[in-house]
Amino acid sequence: MYDDDCRRYKDNILNTDILLLDEISMLSAKLFLQIEHLCRYVRKCDMPYGGMQVIAAGDFNQLKPVPNKDYNDPGHLVISHPDIKRLFPHHFVLKDVHRQSQVDLIQAVNELGRGEISKESADLLRRLKRSLPPGPEPVRLFAHHYDVEKCNSDHLMDMAGDDHIFRSTDTGNPDELSKMTAPGELHLKIGAPVILTANLSDSLVNGLRGVVHKIQQDFITVLFQDGKIIKIHRYTFSVFNQLMKRNVATRKQFPLKLAFALTVHKSQGLSLDRVEVDCSEMNVPGQIGVAIGRATNKKGLRVINFHPRLVTRQP
Repeated sequence: MYDDDCRRYKDNILNTDILLLDEISMLSAKLFLQIEHLCRYVRKCDMPYGGMQVIAAGDFNQLKPVPNKDYNDPGHLVISHPDIKRLFPHHFVLKDVHRQSQVDLIQAVNELGRGEISKESADLLRRLKRSLPPGPEPVRLFAHHYDVEKCNSDHLMDMAGDDHIFRSTDTGNPDELSKMTAPGELHLKIGAPVILTANLSDSLVNGLRGVVHKIQQDFITVLFQDGKIIKIHRYTFSVFNQLMKRNVATRKQFPLKLAFALTVHKSQGLSLDRVEVDCSEMNVPGQIGVAIGRATNKKGLRVINFHPRLVTRQP
């Protein structure tokens, strides 16, 4: 399986003319340069990225990359590396905002991204503490996984219907298994909001949201936001050890997680019509800005536990 995957990835690199790196701010400098080196090596070409045209898009006022101790990656920003200017000689600043149209909300999001909040924007966020108007349950955004898991569990218990439990099939190192995003025990009910946790196809991608439509032992049917009803089967997650050059743990589980609540990291890139942001412990530069920036309008946005001291400047 590993050799088959390598051949497939090698063919992809050889046959790619244009590589688009979206949400570039979440890609670490180390990983970026490893990919660049790999492309030159596979394509046997000394030009940057082996001669591919590379288009990077993203906002460096959003969240920085997550460090990865297993790969000795401190999570430095791509723009902190001296080779970046050489690799990207052309820069374009995109100024039109498409997610929001309300001027005061756009101003607040931009200020939060920079880490400098005005009195007007702070007052706006305090006013948004009010309850949302009647409608579907909002997605709740938190800083930490613990709060997300608790919120998801509480909301699932409050739902009517049977609780279906799916236990994973695991192999390998228990310590590595504990780091996986796929849960060892997945609880679901019909009607529960879920999010995909793996790339299954060009259209079924990590982060896609939907609602559980039907539950069977061998598959779960999900109604996604585009109106398509898709059967989701179990998926094999794996942990690859760079030094040993092999997978050291695998987990077979449905690639779904409850989505009553999400971490801010998981929400980056999403547009949400109804969202509640809990600013508690959101003290990482850009974090509150990303969370508030998911909202498409003030009417569907609730902000709780906000204080200007949580807004920190970008490095």
